[in-house]
Amino acid sequence: MKRLQNRIAESRFALITTSFLCAPIWMLAALVNIDNIVSVAVSATCISLATLLMAEVNNANSLIRIYSRMVSCIFLILMTITTYPYSSPGVALTALSVAWFYYCAFGCYQDTQRTALTFMAFTALGVCSLFFVQSLYFLPLLWCLYIVKLLAFSSRMFCASIYGILTPYWLLTPYILWKGDFNGIVTHFTALATYEQPLGAFFQWEPYQIVNTSLILLCAIIGIIHYLRTRQLDRIRTQLLYEFFIYVDFFAIVFLILQPQHYKYLLPIIIGNTAPLIGHFIALTETRWTNILTKLLLLLSIGVVMYNIFTHSNPLINGIHI
Repeated sequence: MKRLQNRIAESRFALITTSFLCAPIWMLAALVNIDNIVSVAVSATCISLATLLMAEVNNANSLIRIYSRMVSCIFLILMTITTYPYSSPGVALTALSVAWFYYCAFGCYQDTQRTALTFMAFTALGVCSLFFVQSLYFLPLLWCLYIVKLLAFSSRMFCASIYGILTPYWLLTPYILWKGDFNGIVTHFTALATYEQPLGAFFQWEPYQIVNTSLILLCAIIGIIHYLRTRQLDRIRTQLLYEFFIYVDFFAIVFLILQPQHYKYLLPIIIGNTAPLIGHFIALTETRWTNILTKLLLLLSIGVVMYNIFTHSNPLINGIHI
C-alpha cells in the first residue's frame, strides 16, 4: 500500500511544487533585506543551481532505486528553512560547491583517468575555501574516500586535485597583486591554525541556530541509521556512494561540535550530505511508523521555518519595523 510519503516521493511534480513553496520565503527575504537585495538574489541563484546539480547527482548515479526527486527536494527545503543563506552569498556558494563537488567526483567512479572531472571537483573545494578556509580540513578525508569508496585514485588524480584547489587562488592572484593586500592572504590561511573553545562558542549561539541545527542533525541521524540498516538492498556502487556521504556528514558534524563558531558554513555541508540520506529514507520506506516519522519531520520543518520567520533573533526579521 502506497502511503502519503510514497506518493509525495514518487510524484513527478515534487521538485516543481517544492520550488513554488520555497519561493515565497526567498521573496520575503528580499523584501526584508531590500538594502541587500543583490546578496539575496545571488544566494537564491546559487541555491537554485545547487538544487539542480543535486538532482543531476541523483539521476546520474541512481541514488534512489525508484523515480524520485526527494534528494533535490530535501536539499532545497533544508537550505531554505535554515534561512542563513539570505544574508551571506558565501554560505550559498558553499552549498553550491558541495553539489558541484559530488556532481564531478561521482563521475570518476572506478576510473583513474578522469583527471578533468577530478580537477573540477576539487576546484569546487578551492572555491569553497575562499569563503571558508577551514573547508581544506576535508581534503585528507576526500583523498581517502577517493581511494576506498570511488576506487579512482592515482598520482594523476592527486595532481589534478591539487591543481583544482589552487586554481581559484591563481585566478585571484592578479587582484591581490593589484591591491597589494598580501597580509590578507596570510591572515586567510593562518585561520587554519585558529582553535576556539567549543563551549564558549556554543554559549554565543542564537536560539534559531540551535533550532536549525537540531532539525538537520535529526534528519542526519535518521538517514544514516536507515541506510546502514537497508544498504544491502542497493547495488555495490550505490552503497559506496552513500558511504561517501555518511563519512563526510559525520566528519562535518564532529567539526561542528568541536568548532561551533563555523556554524553557518558547516550547515550547508551537512545538508548536502544529509539530503541524499533522508531522501532515501522517505522514498524507499513504506511502513506505518516511517510514514508517521515522515509526517513528523514535515511538521517540524514547517515549525522551524515559521520560527525562523517570526523570531526577532533571526536575521530575516531584523529589517522589519512596525
